[in-house]
Amino acid sequence: MRVLLAAFALALAVPAQAATSFSTDVTDLWWNPDESGWGVNLIQQNNIVFATFFVYDANNRAHWYVASSMTATTASASGATFQGDLFESNGPWFGVPFNAAGVARNRVGTATLQVAFPASGIITYTVNGATVTKAIRRQTWAANDASGTYEGARTILSASSSGCNIGSSSFSGIRIAQSQATFSMSGNLAGASCQFNGDYSQDGHLGASSGTFSCSDGFGGTYALGEIETTLYGFMARYSGSERNCTVSGRIGGVRTTIIRQVAQ
Repeated sequence: MRVLLAAFALALAVPAQAATSFSTDVTDLWWNPDESGWGVNLIQQNNIVFATFFVYDANNRAHWYVASSMTATTASASGATFQGDLFESNGPWFGVPFNAAGVARNRVGTATLQVAFPASGIITYTVNGATVTKAIRRQTWAANDASGTYEGARTILSASSSGCNIGSSSFSGIRIAQSQATFSMSGNLAGASCQFNGDYSQDGHLGASSGTFSCSDGFGGTYALGEIETTLYGFMARYSGSERNCTVSGRIGGVRTTIIRQVAQ
């Protein structure tokens, strides 16, 4: 059933690549791993989420609902809540020519999405007075590969004490090598040659890595990359870690300098 769900999702979901600057991007196929066979596609643009539910009705038949304009009511670095009306659509057979005038939309209730960034959430929706609440998370069926070369920067936005360094540093000549379980990154960070080595995991289209790093000038510590977005054009991630007796957090990213060969279908 999981294979069927993943195949169905591939036909439905819009490619998820940093679609918003409003918050962590919730765009992905979300599901409950203990209840394979249904799910919800979430597509975010700015503060609006478009949700498509493929679920089952009271007669165990496959059914579709759409919340086409779920608007953010709360948002922070740790999570967000989106709410909107839920609709049921009926229309003519999807043949040629399609008669758009034959489509009817009926409001059946509301939908609320509560997301704890980066990968877990609660979806609550009401259909004609019946309320369903489910725990959901991003579904992963293929790991992104950030391997390549980049030119970028690291920005530290906050630190544990006033004596810690805050600001941006160039990160040049970045080389990333990644597998489904390991991650390494090297480059020239603020004038020193640095090497990062750690693990790799992925939830939906967002990756994560944590490990240790060391630099040629004696600088080193631990790092954690969260919400890694990898595209044809580069990568970006949340950055946190411990260095020089400071706990820091910020951003890291780079523009891809290698050409990615795309396979024609």
